[in-house]
Amino acid sequence: MSDVPSPEELQQALGHTWRLSWEEHPGIEVELVEVNQGKAMNPRYSCYDAVFRQPAGVDLPQYSYTLHSPAASSWWIMLTPIGPDDDGHRLLQAVFHVRQPETP
Repeated sequence: MSDVPSPEELQQALGHTWRLSWEEHPGIEVELVEVNQGKAMNPRYSCYDAVFRQPAGVDLPQYSYTLHSPAASSWWIMLTPIGPDDDGHRLLQAVFHVRQPETP
């Protein structure tokens, strides 16, 4: 398993329920609502992000959470609040800046 979810893993689970957990807390369910291509610092890297919608009434802080995918994979990921969506649900964003594999 990789250290972070790939853009393909995220795209495949777009619109699905994921789970965030932390420390001794069993976690909450969040919905993956966006996967976006970003701008990498140079051609050796790729950049992308994922945006998760929190349940109504939940407003988690910036923190390193364990992110559990619908396919039962998990990663330790920093998530940052980015404000509410149009319906008032709070959003969290993870930004990934990943070195591309070396080509022979």
